[in-house]
Amino acid sequence: MRCSSEMISDRPMPTAGQWPIHLLAVSLLLIAGCAHWQPDETPASIEGRQTAERLHAVNSGLLACKGLGQASLVTPNGVQRSRLAWAAQAPNKLRLELLSVSGHSLASVATDGRFMYLRDNTGGRFYRRRSSQASLEPIVNLPLRVPDLITYLLGRVPIPDSYHGALLDNPRKAGYILELSRRWGAVSQQILLDEDRTTVQKVVHLDGDGNPAYWVEFGKQRPVGEFSFPRRLHLTSATGDRIEIQMERFWPNVPIDDAAFRLTP
Repeated sequence: MRCSSEMISDRPMPTAGQWPIHLLAVSLLLIAGCAHWQPDETPASIEGRQTAERLHAVNSGLLACKGLGQASLVTPNGVQRSRLAWAAQAPNKLRLELLSVSGHSLASVATDGRFMYLRDNTGGRFYRRRSSQASLEPIVNLPLRVPDLITYLLGRVPIPDSYHGALLDNPRKAGYILELSRRWGAVSQQILLDEDRTTVQKVVHLDGDGNPAYWVEFGKQRPVGEFSFPRRLHLTSATGDRIEIQMERFWPNVPIDDAAFRLTP
């Protein structure tokens, strides 16, 4: 439904007395609907909201984390592998270090919420770009927003602040699909769940046309204290480029200096 005050016509606008009473009533309802609209609650939407709330509560006490593992970048040009160290702090601070086998830093990526930094430690190149909506797409062919990557590294699934959810049966396999859509918008995420409605198998992020932009697949969960983390993350773009992260060690809620999220030449 499109809300607009424009009317295209060569005829003069009718006065209030010329409007049929039923059209005036409909107009008032439409105006009220444009001001505040809520979709009707259905069993699917109620279960969707409850499921989204449960997923949002996972690792809710985890605000920051350091980790160590291995990363692979798979593109049509081949496969690049390295060790990976990271520091992540919700909602928008991240540091990634690509390491050689001997532990030397090959490249550094960081964002402090205002700027995104990239430093090539082998070629001596340095980049800094102002970015309040930082994405890894300029670095790898994957439209992955930094806040979403941080959420995944913290063992959670990104749930929008404002959404409409519906829990549906998965027509292809046992389990469910939680569809999340923005207010007044199309579906933006599909979360594939096991039959327990808690274990996440896969998250598909959709573009504005409703086509998959990229998707994230998870390994088995590993408990670390009161939290849990996936043993692996596979992030795949619609073009087939893929980042594989084997997550080996975690340090939850450790102090991280803000200087870690800024790079210098």
